[in-house]
Amino acid sequence: MNTIKYILLFFIVMTSKAYSQCKSGDCKNGTGTYDFGWCIYTGQFKNEKPDGNGLMKYDDYTFEGSFKDGLEDGKGTITYKNGKKENVFYNKGTKIKADEKVAASDWKELEGQSDDCIKGNCITGFGTVLFASGNKYVGNFVNRKKHGNGVFYFTNGDKFEGVFKNDLKDNGTYTFNNGYTYTGEFLNDDFYNGMFKAPSGNSVAMNNGKVVTPLATITSDEKGTGCQNKVSCPRCHGKAIESKPIEQKLSWSTKDTYSVDRYGNKTTNYVGQSGGGTYQIPNYVACSRCGGKGFICK
Repeated sequence: MNTIKYILLFFIVMTSKAYSQCKSGDCKNGTGTYDFGWCIYTGQFKNEKPDGNGLMKYDDYTFEGSFKDGLEDGKGTITYKNGKKENVFYNKGTKIKADEKVAASDWKELEGQSDDCIKGNCITGFGTVLFASGNKYVGNFVNRKKHGNGVFYFTNGDKFEGVFKNDLKDNGTYTFNNGYTYTGEFLNDDFYNGMFKAPSGNSVAMNNGKVVTPLATITSDEKGTGCQNKVSCPRCHGKAIESKPIEQKLSWSTKDTYSVDRYGNKTTNYVGQSGGGTYQIPNYVACSRCGGKGFICK
């Protein structure tokens, strides 16, 4: 009985080997074509298994895309016998995502999501990007750029909520981590026409990128008595206040990303960038020379 089992096992193994063979190239650690019997694979191999970019042809469809450890793994495209195509995503041989099928004539290059994209569509659509710096953006994208309504969270606690255009802030409200806010327009990603507001309720206007200095209100008591010779304060020039801006630091970064062609090859590099800067929040205090009076006695 055992002899029959061994004979059957030998027959199964030999039959499998007879129908599975390397047709061309290097099917161990290179590029080649391998006939598995039920399908034919052409592409990259590692440790005698499909691994890398390749094409697997089955009886009723063909899969082109990424393989790992012998299984479909990553982005790819299924082409059916009738010419219809389906953009798909595999995880260890299991299809976990399929986009709408498109006709062969309507084929467009597949674009890979950025490694920073943790949710949604960060190419053209609505998504969430978590940058290497820890900053996070949640909102609309067009051609990989922040465009439309969105919220940008900085690691230092600052937040901008509003409209972006071509990756830059356009208009909205910037909230600093100390409670100050700026609401208005931006130019080249910087404050332009709007209003700064302090937690105390005091506000300072910005017009065409320049701060409009507020005028201090001097009461009759502040004008003082017994001062026979009053002159305008040389420090504040009679305004009774002086500028004492508050500095805010921020940083941002993006990783390298790439697009993927129909064969799974990287085709276009989007070079990662990083940067940062220091914002100055307009802030005014009582003049240190005249004590907020606007004049001094001589």
